[in-house]
Amino acid sequence: MTQYIRKFSEISASDINIVGGKGANLGFLKSVNINVPDGFCVTTHAYKEFIKPVEHKIYALAENINSNSLEGLRKTAQSIRDLLAENTLSPQITDQIIEAWKNLGSRTAYAVRSSATAEDLPQASFAGQQDTYLNIVGEKALLETVKDCFISLFTDRAMLYRMQNGFNHADVALSVVVQKMLMPESAGIMFTADPISGRRNVVTIDASFGLGEALVSGLVSADLYKVDKQNQQIISKDIADKKIAIMPLKEGGVETIELGAQRHQQTLSDELIVKLAQLGQQIELHYRKPQDIEWAMENGALFVTQSRPITSLFPIPNNGIDTSKEDENIYLSIGHLQVMTDAMPPLSLSMFPAFIPFRMYMAGGRLYANISAILKNPITRKMFLRGIHGADHLISLALTQWLNIHNNFKNQSRIPIKKILLFAIPFLGRILNCIFWRRYKICHLR
Repeated sequence: MTQYIRKFSEISASDINIVGGKGANLGFLKSVNINVPDGFCVTTHAYKEFIKPVEHKIYALAENINSNSLEGLRKTAQSIRDLLAENTLSPQITDQIIEAWKNLGSRTAYAVRSSATAEDLPQASFAGQQDTYLNIVGEKALLETVKDCFISLFTDRAMLYRMQNGFNHADVALSVVVQKMLMPESAGIMFTADPISGRRNVVTIDASFGLGEALVSGLVSADLYKVDKQNQQIISKDIADKKIAIMPLKEGGVETIELGAQRHQQTLSDELIVKLAQLGQQIELHYRKPQDIEWAMENGALFVTQSRPITSLFPIPNNGIDTSKEDENIYLSIGHLQVMTDAMPPLSLSMFPAFIPFRMYMAGGRLYANISAILKNPITRKMFLRGIHGADHLISLALTQWLNIHNNFKNQSRIPIKKILLFAIPFLGRILNCIFWRRYKICHLR
């Protein structure tokens, strides 16, 4: 008999094709003892069986969509969803869902969440493209929402996102995560690297009262906390005016309530902020890359309901530095100095360093020089800023502004001027030799 159900304890990180990105991540988190609400996944085998009666029709319709016509996309996506709505879950699928649900607790409320095989990937997150249902109570409601999740693989936004990112509709399948519902006092999102500045040594936390749905949906402004990974100190706290909260109802469903005096209060205590940041670092350590984490707090205990890679971060230069522990480094784009703002082709990336007499670092198809040591010394900093001003005024201005904000970065170098000259004189000599005296072999092309 086909296995349509996988418990979280039976899922590994490599099971994306069976339980989707979200399901595979939850199984992995469970396996490394992260506090995850228990649950199970309805596998992609069930999805494929569900769509089988109309499979050829829906993919034929999907292939003819013009991504430049939003109205055409909307009509076609609706036609596909209408076709799928006429299908029913087979008795085999229904029986296995009900059995797993009863074993986990039939009186418990559940979050029913879509988990696509092209979701929560390092190169494309697909976050929020398919549907999620909160606080689902009862057998009938559970089966209906599982079916609705299957159909949501063909929402307008999900289809457009796949087309824009080069994913074939027929190559993507969907699993459904059925997870015990928390009744949280607060919830939110945590990034183990600052997604705005790109700083890998800062954890940022968004927090609001009630379910995280209010935050994710943009219905409420959340508190924003930033924590330094090195010393576990809170860098900043921005307490928002939280007008509403979305709360779960015991009988199922959710309600939106208006907050009174609580709206101006700090959502998490300082102790919990640091504790949550430490949990984020623990998860990042397991994945070995910065994470976008959904979290919730129930009765003072912290839970993780999802973790996915942050896909919007610009890659760091390949120098092997652990950015969560080391001091900040400043890299200067060599291409921008040459008014080459686009990514370089592979030939340029391999040839360009041969003509520059110092070490280059590569990131995002561009070449960079680490100028941190130069800027930390007061003498070389002054010389460099004066020189770069003539080459590129905007880079000079940006560096000056950054250094004014980060005063602790200045004067960290205690290298004596003699050592600087011992490095600089041979360096300048190599440059002059390259320009005036080196003999280059001339190749005649015929």
